[in-house]
Amino acid sequence: MPTIPEISLSESQQERLVKQLKEMISLGEEYHSQWTELHEIYERQYHCQPDSDSKNFPWLNASNLYLPLGRVIQDGIMAQLHDAMFGNDP
Repeated sequence: MPTIPEISLSESQQERLVKQLKEMISLGEEYHSQWTELHEIYERQYHCQPDSDSKNFPWLNASNLYLPLGRVIQDGIMAQLHDAMFGNDP
């Protein structure tokens, strides 16, 4: 089993490394929170769940029809990717 060499850093290098790692962690957490919010929106769209139960625009109790366009597009792309990856023998 190979041995892992010890890494020695000066104090200024350690501080710089800690600062860079903190920035990377905060960016990752920010991206994850944005992804979570967008994922909830996209999942509602995929399952054709409207934003509200009843619609009052342009008139009271207007049609609340929700077309599955996102689902159709996503399923089509997934079918193409699946066919490209598993459809042909190399």
